[in-house]
Amino acid sequence: MHRPRLAVLTALALSPLVLSACGSDDASSAGAASGATVVKISVTDDGCVPSPATAAAGPLEFQVVNTGANRVTEAEVLQDGKILGEKENLTPGLSGSFTLRLTAGDYVVACPNAATDQSAFQVTGAAASTTANADLSKSVETYQAYLENQAKGLTASTTKFVAAVQAGDVQRAKALFAPTRAYYERIEPVAESLRRPRPADRRPRERRRRHRHLDGVPPHREGALAGRLDEGPRRRRRPACSPT
Repeated sequence: MHRPRLAVLTALALSPLVLSACGSDDASSAGAASGATVVKISVTDDGCVPSPATAAAGPLEFQVVNTGANRVTEAEVLQDGKILGEKENLTPGLSGSFTLRLTAGDYVVACPNAATDQSAFQVTGAAASTTANADLSKSVETYQAYLENQAKGLTASTTKFVAAVQAGDVQRAKALFAPTRAYYERIEPVAESLRRPRPADRRPRERRRRHRHLDGVPPHREGALAGRLDEGPRRRRRPACSPT
């Protein structure tokens, strides 16, 4: 990871949005975060409509429950194509939650692979001001150091992983993949907030469902690759028979 990228990661640690983003493995185990408005999201194969669909600005706790979806295992809150918070790996029956401090504006609740994969969510009014204190400042410093440590670990581990792949050492690459990925998972809420809208987000919805693995492919190559996949495997031409 380049230094400018790392600097942005650590700077975002100072953001109220990032500071307020947290998760829980069970949406019903501890109730709402202190002072947070609860927004329930039931994930199904049809979609993930938030309830309520409008909330006042300030801390919001999104409680996500997979009520039987087989194609959908996550829910995300986005604005302008950027993921602000999410809960992943929710197989049928599992639940989880995350908390965000949101200002007034239009947002989207997304659940990839659902029949209707996006639902509107609106935040209104102005959030109450918060006063910084010594404990908060210490938390910011601690989280900033954590981000830096994980980003450095990701860079070092990725270098080893890439070297193993380039050397053709498949077994070592397999062994390095999971621990390397773990570094990114720990900083994902911040890293995702830096991401620009993907070219894939502008792709027609039906094609996007069929070819989600094309996410990240340069726009000038998307059409050709998707077209080949739509056509199916190409048959190898037989050489013409030579006259006897």
